[in-house]
Amino acid sequence: MSSSIRGDITNATSVDRRGFNAKVLTDTQKQRLDPGMRLVLRLLADRDWQQLAWRTGLVVSPANAASKKLTLPLPIILKFANNEVQTLGVVVIAKMLSDLGVEVVGGWFNELAKNSALHRMPGVLFVDAANPAIMPMPDAERVEKRLRKILGLGFVTGIGLSGQHLPLLEKSLNDIGMPANATYKGRKLTGKGIVVGIIDDGCPFAHQDFLVRTGSTSAPTFSARTVRLWDQSAGAVGDDLKRGWISGSFGYGREITAADIDAAINAPVAPVKPHVTPQGWIEEEAIYNYLNYPMGRAGKRASHGSRVMGIAAGNGRSVMGWPGVAPEADVVFVQLPETLINLNTAVLTNSILDGIEYIFDYAASKGQAAVVNISYGGYAHAHDGSSYGEVAIDELLALPDRCVVVSAGNGFEADCHASGTVAPYKTVTREWLIKPEDPTPNDLEIWYDGSASVMVSLIPPDGATVYGPYKLGATEVLKRPVDALIIGDVDHQLRDNDDGCAVFWLRATGKALPGLPIPSGAAPAPAGTWNLKIDNTGAQPVDFHAWIQRDDVGRLGGRRQQSRFRPEQADPRSTIGDLATGTRTVSVGAHNAVTQEVGGYSAAGPTRPTGGYGGRSKPDVCAPGEELPHGRGVMATSSARAQPTRMGGTSAAAPHVAGLVGLIFEYARYKGVSLTAAQIRAALRASASSAGLVPNQHQQADRYPLVKQADVWSDVVGRGKVNLKRALQLLFP
Repeated sequence: MSSSIRGDITNATSVDRRGFNAKVLTDTQKQRLDPGMRLVLRLLADRDWQQLAWRTGLVVSPANAASKKLTLPLPIILKFANNEVQTLGVVVIAKMLSDLGVEVVGGWFNELAKNSALHRMPGVLFVDAANPAIMPMPDAERVEKRLRKILGLGFVTGIGLSGQHLPLLEKSLNDIGMPANATYKGRKLTGKGIVVGIIDDGCPFAHQDFLVRTGSTSAPTFSARTVRLWDQSAGAVGDDLKRGWISGSFGYGREITAADIDAAINAPVAPVKPHVTPQGWIEEEAIYNYLNYPMGRAGKRASHGSRVMGIAAGNGRSVMGWPGVAPEADVVFVQLPETLINLNTAVLTNSILDGIEYIFDYAASKGQAAVVNISYGGYAHAHDGSSYGEVAIDELLALPDRCVVVSAGNGFEADCHASGTVAPYKTVTREWLIKPEDPTPNDLEIWYDGSASVMVSLIPPDGATVYGPYKLGATEVLKRPVDALIIGDVDHQLRDNDDGCAVFWLRATGKALPGLPIPSGAAPAPAGTWNLKIDNTGAQPVDFHAWIQRDDVGRLGGRRQQSRFRPEQADPRSTIGDLATGTRTVSVGAHNAVTQEVGGYSAAGPTRPTGGYGGRSKPDVCAPGEELPHGRGVMATSSARAQPTRMGGTSAAAPHVAGLVGLIFEYARYKGVSLTAAQIRAALRASASSAGLVPNQHQQADRYPLVKQADVWSDVVGRGKVNLKRALQLLFP
């Protein structure tokens, strides 16, 4: 399977406007599919390849349509009853899923055998086309029939579509409570013997910050600290296999080990080693070219991943002598699929979950503890920790010697969250501002207590049409009245946590993927101010939260136009990123190590109240995301012997904490103690302090947001600045 999850589909562009086939899926079965899965079925029915590409990464390409039979490689997440699985056994479960075209990598079955807390598992659904010579993509009814069989297995209780996530560094180390000389009770802490896992893009494995220099001065050799690199973007073929790459152990992508990286650097070719200069410097670009490895989406001089990796685990040879937090840790890097990052598709959850399991698998095979950094996230989903991705990560963290650190997100000032209370028999309106020439779709989710009686409507900029009202249970397409062309979809259902959720998906307002024509039955959504109406038709007040999905980064850069709520109506509370809402993950906000101001962008909690419970405090702690009075990030690793560059935001704050957790694991190993993620999170929270932190002065002076950091201070800083020394004192007094 190609890790980019590409499909080759004909250039058919007709739309048959068929919805669900009631004869295939019952209402109960439809409720067990998440809205994303229901939308995919509609897009397949309409042969809307453009939207299918944005939503799933299945890129339509007619070039290879006649050369091979295609299946539907759709990334999904299965929800299952663990007790049923344990009764049947993983071998039986694996075969039952395989027989129905669900591919789950073996590592997840190994996890299932030892982790009774696991109830979520990523996989890929393959469905053969009925007549590949005519249409190499299966139609919606064929996929629905397969989903019906999967749900009929008994142990599968839900099926979701993988989700969307986007990338979010002397001074910063001194502001995380690092003990003097990085020494605690006489023990020097460097991360040695611990795995720091990075899930990102662009691994600078040949950079001096991640090499150990060996050999003599006259004949230097080098040893890589990147013990494993899993590139999910491409398989190992041709020269890759000759130069050290092997096929990915999870069934896709390619892997390379430290030994093969060392061989590429040190292999002698008379009379001079090809990748080491006479002065003993590494020719990074030559090594990356030799190994056919592109250095991530930011180009060869730097990447999001190179900076994250440098903060967490760099040795400091390039950053003016200042190392990262865990400068001797082993690094396992998972390169996310480049195609999915470029397209900003909604299927990165599976790639991230597989990456976490891969890192934990490697660490367990070596008897090491592992901490994983994820500086990616999005604005959508339940924000209460109940969505499939967050639950799956929490379940992986049920076992000891594991921790996952997630950036809180940069959404405080993004105007992508709104909330409020709708009085009985009243209506509340929120304005959704969508810009022209936006090449990406725009998505809006509304969440509320599922016991309430709520209807939602959407009014386009011309005000002449009302889409809705849609009551609970509605699944509809949005059509222009003048010509019945489809401009979007709506889905209003009960979700896993028994809350109601209405989702509006609107097509791009501008030209999207040039190779994918707009289907003849569809049209761009109009730009302008859309009005969202929420009607409370019951006798009790209804609290609601609404989020607009983030879509403003990626290789398309400035072409992407983030849609927003009107600033007067936006609420910066509960802007914490979706992956950061788990109960066992450590979520990290950002502050300035010099001014002690919290970043004006740093997302706030709490998590969304749900199930009769109040919201939980998030983020957990703060760490440096800036280290100059005027901001501009912290110094971090570039690549190709380039000067260090700066990286800011919560993406920079999180790896500070990931490296710090690595040091805690190192000391625990020295003491012969295994720690759980829950213990580490509790210690980090209990040892943190907000003393000295202050609100962002620029935000205080700005008109928007109306709600300032000072108004919701505890929801912005969590428990305050992380402090390694105090955390160690709590765990090992």
